[in-house]
Amino acid sequence: MTSLNRRHFIRAASAAALPALLINCRNAPADAQRRRADDLHVADFRAPGLSDRQILERAFEAWTGQGGTLHLEPGHVYDLGVHADGSNVFVVFGLEDAVLAGNGATLRLHSRGHYVFNILYLAHYRTLRIENLRCIDTGYRGIYQAGGRFIVLDAGQRDSVDVTFDNVAGERLVSFITAQGVPGGPRVRGIHIAPSCRAAQVFYAISCQNNGDDLTGGLSTFNCARSYYPYGVSNHRLALRIHHQGARHGPVADIAVPIVSYGRPTSLIRLDVAFSGTLVWGRACVALTHQHAPEDGPSVIEDIDLNIVIEPGTTAEYDIPRLDFRNYLADSTPTTGRTANIWRRIRIGGQLRPGRAPAIVSRVTPETPPDITILPDTTGASAAEIDVPTFRINRLRRGG
Repeated sequence: MTSLNRRHFIRAASAAALPALLINCRNAPADAQRRRADDLHVADFRAPGLSDRQILERAFEAWTGQGGTLHLEPGHVYDLGVHADGSNVFVVFGLEDAVLAGNGATLRLHSRGHYVFNILYLAHYRTLRIENLRCIDTGYRGIYQAGGRFIVLDAGQRDSVDVTFDNVAGERLVSFITAQGVPGGPRVRGIHIAPSCRAAQVFYAISCQNNGDDLTGGLSTFNCARSYYPYGVSNHRLALRIHHQGARHGPVADIAVPIVSYGRPTSLIRLDVAFSGTLVWGRACVALTHQHAPEDGPSVIEDIDLNIVIEPGTTAEYDIPRLDFRNYLADSTPTTGRTANIWRRIRIGGQLRPGRAPAIVSRVTPETPPDITILPDTTGASAAEIDVPTFRINRLRRGG
């Protein structure tokens, strides 16, 4: 299994080092060095009586029409005010070969009421780059039912292709980066996340909802509920560093990384994930989960490569499996016993460091026994440390 430069990217996150995960884009490289005469600058849209939100609305409208690079004012905090409904804050359509240069700026707003809304909604783009930008919702209450979603990628009527995030950060949000769509519709493809990106106190750090194929890169998350939530997607190659200080310090969920088939197959996921701090999740670190109506035929999760590392010194609020195989009906009712749903070609490696609970468990009995390969040098996955009696287990030796 390719480790995605694991030694370079994933390392122990000591308590002393954690403030670096919080967002400090003021130290970002100077985007202004790449300015051209035809670039757009938010400062040029300032006029007496206009709020920061109105200024940005004008700038985004011009950017949508002209394309190219839009520069935010270096280090500026844009006060977007109170948002108390479900409408989009900013909408950008149809960009090609465009750049949003944040220059270390921050978008700050305060959500109010019981609404989920999009802060920056992007669709119908071709080759887009967003860099050196931070967003915070100061009204976020730590739940998924209300608050802002920072960046939302949608296909709309045609595919949206190739977006890169570099030194982008989200704090106190429902979601940091979301790709959304419907099974059978146009696709969001080609999401590139530089390891300089961070999420703090966010419910969903990366959420790919039946859309968002061909995702690569890395992310550090700090006190997030679900750091990575893909379903109905293919071809992801991601490195995650997950640190949580405990339930009092940020949102929590039952599973840190649920990889789900819901509406369409999920396949070709290669995930390198390191946990540190405290395990706050009540059911599992990672779960391979079907959520599916049996009358629609078998659901499929296949070709999943996982490297799960529990860093030394990590504590736990719950004694949970490191990997769980789960099954739900379409209405989220959990099921056990026999299932026609399919898990196949699952590869597992890492340092699992299980507690009293088995490191790998299954809540169901698949009619087609899943095949699991335990990679060489994996610790914490001996026969005594796993509980998947109907699965086919293959243990690779070094060089195998």
